[in-house]
Amino acid sequence: MSIERISARVAGGSSRSLMLRTSARCAGTLSPIAGLDRSITEYLQQNVWVTASGMLDPALLHHALAVTTPDRILFSTDYPFQSPTREELVTFLTNFADDESRIAFASGNAQQLFTIT
Repeated sequence: MSIERISARVAGGSSRSLMLRTSARCAGTLSPIAGLDRSITEYLQQNVWVTASGMLDPALLHHALAVTTPDRILFSTDYPFQSPTREELVTFLTNFADDESRIAFASGNAQQLFTIT
């Protein structure tokens, strides 16, 4: 996988919330107009990973999970602007439904996306 393909598949920062809001709003209407085989939401779920970008906000996580699945959300920080403490990270991780989702967010999804062994 080339770096160009990876960078096109990861959404973070301010683009993340716009992308999620827009996809939810036009999921049912844009696909037929554009002649797509699947819904916008399906394309996002299969081709886009969303980064936390240091925004450890449970409301944003729940919004992301309404559009995509835990296996498409990556842990990231916005260092040096944000440096979450261990306690903040542990608290945020409790917002995931299970240990499998927490592990995927913390490291598993990045390992899969970037083929890290």
